[in-house]
Amino acid sequence: MADPRAVAPAEMAAEVVAAVRDLLFEGQAVNLVGLPGTGRTVLLGLVQAGLQREGWEVLCWTGADLGGRSARELRQDVVAWCGEPAFRALLIDDYGTVLGTEVGERLEMLTDSVAFSDAVDPHEMTRVVIVTTPRDEEIPGPSPGIRERAHIIAVPPVLSQGALSARQSAWGWDAAINHVARIGMYGPLVSAVPRGLDQEWGVARRLAREAAPILVGSLSARHQRRLGEIWHRYPEKPSGWREGQDEVLRPLVTRDIDSPRALAVPTPVFRGAGLASLLICEPWPDRDFRGSARRVRARCGKDLSPLWVDPYLARLDDGGMACLTRFLGAFFTGAPVGLSLRILTERDPAAVALTVAELAQRFDAFFGGRSWQTHVQVRLGSRDVRGHARYLCVHRHHFMSALPPCDRVIGRRDIGDDAESILVGAGPLSEAEAHWRTGTMVI
Repeated sequence: MADPRAVAPAEMAAEVVAAVRDLLFEGQAVNLVGLPGTGRTVLLGLVQAGLQREGWEVLCWTGADLGGRSARELRQDVVAWCGEPAFRALLIDDYGTVLGTEVGERLEMLTDSVAFSDAVDPHEMTRVVIVTTPRDEEIPGPSPGIRERAHIIAVPPVLSQGALSARQSAWGWDAAINHVARIGMYGPLVSAVPRGLDQEWGVARRLAREAAPILVGSLSARHQRRLGEIWHRYPEKPSGWREGQDEVLRPLVTRDIDSPRALAVPTPVFRGAGLASLLICEPWPDRDFRGSARRVRARCGKDLSPLWVDPYLARLDDGGMACLTRFLGAFFTGAPVGLSLRILTERDPAAVALTVAELAQRFDAFFGGRSWQTHVQVRLGSRDVRGHARYLCVHRHHFMSALPPCDRVIGRRDIGDDAESILVGAGPLSEAEAHWRTGTMVI
C-alpha cells in the first residue's frame, strides 16, 4: 500500500475499488473488513458508484434496511431484482449487525447462493460485496458461508473528501496528511478536532481514549491477541508488518515505513489510550473501576443490551453498592447512544430475606438521580442462575465472557487469580436469556 502521508485517501480508496471490480469480474465475492469509523461505508459508496458507471445493476442494503425483515421478503427482493439479464452486484453494509438476529443464518445462506450461482447467460452475473468488522468472523453461521468463501480486503484509511479538504485549506497539504497519519486516518477524530495540529493533540488523545473500547470491541479474539503482541514488542523489538492481518487493526496500528523494514507499531494517538488493559489476552485491571468498566464495554462490541449475570450483586453491602454505582457511572461515560445494561442476580437464601420492593428501594437509593439510571435494569433469577454465574452475555455476537466475581469487577477487592475466559455458543446464551425473561423485575 502506498505511503498514506504522500497519497490522498481518495487515491488509496480508488485502488481498492478497482481491486473489488476485478474480483467481481473473476466471479468472486468480496468481504470488506474494517473497524467502525475507518470509512467502510464511504468505501462501499465508491464501489457502488464505480460499478454503476460501468453499467452494473446495483442493489445496496444497509443494516437498517434489513432490520425486522423476514428471510422470505429478502429473497423476494432478490428474485425481483434479478429479472433481466445483466451484471448485478448486491452490496450489504454492516453485514454483521444482521448476523446475530433471527434472520442472520438465512441471510448468509441467501447471499452465499447469490454470490456463487453459475449463470448460464454470458451477459448475466450476480456478485456480492459485504462489509464487516473483524469480530463478525466469530458469529456462528452455516459453513461454508459467504464470510469463509469471500475474498477479504482490509479497508484502507478513507476520509470523506470534505473532511480532508477542510484541513488542507487550513493547514496546507503536508500538515493535513501528517496529522491524519498520526491519528490513523480515523474519521471521527478528524471530524471532532476542528483545528488539529499540536495545540489540539490533547483533545485528540482524549477522544481516542473514549473510542478505544468501541474499536477493541470490534476485534475478534485472534486480532486482539495480535494487537497485544504488537503493543508489548513496541518500541524495543517492533513486529514486522503482516499483510492482511495487521491492516484490519487500523487505526489502532499503523505501518512504520520510515524503518529499514516495514513494522507494525501502535498509532501515535492511541498509544496513551489504555489499549492493553482492554484486550482479552491481558490481565484484568486490578482495583481500577474505570479500567474495569472500559474492559466490560469493550466486550460488549456493538451490542446495546448486554446481560451481566452474577448471583452476588444483590448481596453487596453498602460499601459494595457504592463501588457498583461508581463502576456503572464509568461504564456509561462516553458510551454509545442507546446502550443499556441488564443485570441478573439473586437474593441470598442464607441471609434475612428482603422483599423485592425492599431490594428495589435499596438499588434506587444508590442509583437514584444518576443520568444513567434509566439505562440499567435489574432482575432476580431463580437458584438455577448459579449455573450461569459471573457471565457477560453479548447476544449480538453469540458471545459469553466469564467474568471475575462482581467485587473484583467493580474494583472493591484485589483481582487475585481471577480472570476472564471466552465462551461462544448459542446454547448457554439461550439459557441465560431464558433466566432473564423469567426473572423478577427489581428496577
